[in-house]
Amino acid sequence: MYKSKLIELYRTINLGEKRLLKKWLKSPVYNKRKDVVILFDYIGSRKVLSSITLQKERAFKYIYPKQKYDVYQFNYLLSYAYEILGGFIENLESVLNENDRKKNRVRAYKKRNLAKQAHKTLQKADQALQKQSYRNSEYQLEAYQLEVERFELAGTTQRTKENNLPKLFNHLADFFVISTLQYACIAATHSNVYKVSYDIPMLEAVLQQAEKEEASPIVKLYYYAYQALTKPEQEKYYIALKEHLEQYKELLPTKEQQGILLIAINYAIKRSHTGTLFYIQEAFDLYKIGLETTLLLNNNTLSKFTYKNIVALGLKLGEFDWVEMFISRYVNYLPSINQVNYKHYATAKLYFTKQEYTNCLGLLTQVEYDDLFLALDARMMLLKIYIMKRLVLMH
Repeated sequence: MYKSKLIELYRTINLGEKRLLKKWLKSPVYNKRKDVVILFDYIGSRKVLSSITLQKERAFKYIYPKQKYDVYQFNYLLSYAYEILGGFIENLESVLNENDRKKNRVRAYKKRNLAKQAHKTLQKADQALQKQSYRNSEYQLEAYQLEVERFELAGTTQRTKENNLPKLFNHLADFFVISTLQYACIAATHSNVYKVSYDIPMLEAVLQQAEKEEASPIVKLYYYAYQALTKPEQEKYYIALKEHLEQYKELLPTKEQQGILLIAINYAIKRSHTGTLFYIQEAFDLYKIGLETTLLLNNNTLSKFTYKNIVALGLKLGEFDWVEMFISRYVNYLPSINQVNYKHYATAKLYFTKQEYTNCLGLLTQVEYDDLFLALDARMMLLKIYIMKRLVLMH
């Protein structure tokens, strides 16, 4: 039972959802079996979910105190309870989505020939959608679906010469263009790393649509991101990408802002490998923006690679005071297993760059790095220090 699908799914629900689940289980609309209620009461009463507290025989005796243990009966109960819990989570998601609820209500009113009520509900759904700040592909899809409902509703009453087809097509086109460009960016990134190619249907038509002057800001943003990824030699796309990200980032949810920012950062880092000071500064400034906006933090955690890259760029630019501050402040955002080693390594790198070799040696000899890159770079720093010291002695 401990390793069952039911327990795996149950672990994902929070305290508030567990309270709602109790009400759900007691409703005869969703569950007609009392043993299912008792099963969830048993699971919920365990302080710790473990192979001991969730033994099948133990649970069976709690649910059916007068019956002999029957493995087939209990497995069927677990399977049935899993479907009940799945239905609860499915309903929970639909309830949380206000637009889905309103669309369903519009359809229900339309089936009952209640056009007036359907129109009012549709208007409220449209107003709620316009209040949200995002204008990404999900917004365009929601807007398109509302226009479909509006068009269909007009067909059940009286269609005039004027209709909402232009709006319907615009939202549908923007949804398709943004979605295609969004995944084209992912494909381009994947292609750069793994040297594979993707055939993206209608990509040329999408790019032509995105090039139009009247294209929406988010369409333009993903267009510039894709062009920067696939045509890095044309700097105009990176410049336009950076400008649009700064101006229109609030129109995207955090995850999408983060994705676009990382595209810009990776572009600048790639160009900085040529030794161009401009792009070293660009990458460093973009990283700082990512820190200030917390876009570089996933679940309040900073990637160890990002931490190392920021230190390296800062040192190349001679930003010693800022790097020292960064090392101390952001080490706590690293995964706990990496914090000690990466702080030692970054501080040693700082001392090495500042030519404070005694301090650097003191740190490098304290830690045995389990990360191959850190170990190799630490040994390289040690070797350089010993060579320089030997040269000084020889002279």
